[in-house]
Amino acid sequence: MEECFQRLTAHLSAALPEEDDGSVEDQLGRYFTARMTFFQENPVYQPIFCEAVISPPARLFEQIQARRKAFDALTISTLKHLLRQLPLRTDITMEEVVDLFRQFQDFINAQAQASSMPARKCFALRDAQCRRLLTVLLYGVTERGDRYGY
Repeated sequence: MEECFQRLTAHLSAALPEEDDGSVEDQLGRYFTARMTFFQENPVYQPIFCEAVISPPARLFEQIQARRKAFDALTISTLKHLLRQLPLRTDITMEEVVDLFRQFQDFINAQAQASSMPARKCFALRDAQCRRLLTVLLYGVTERGDRYGY
């Protein structure tokens, strides 16, 4: 499991440029595409990742959290990078958005855990849901107006 998270984190770090001048949607797309590409190229890690993220055994929860710390930090760093490019509503902080993102992930993971569909299909659906909910989250917490084009 540790190797899975180390390799995934390294893959994402290499695939995502530090200075990305693309739109937020393009950057978000690159993140999820890089993540899906990693699992297509390394299918052995997909069930390990799913088990650790979607349904970690309670007795191993702390150990799993420790091993995925760098991955989680990269994900949150990527989210914050996107948020810095958008005008947040004045009544919402970046940390609140991060917390909402984590709650969305927990919700999606709970749905995936309860699903009876095949693992690969469930994983692809979960990834698509994460991407969609993150888009909804980003544009549900940002200022609206013609100035920003949405």
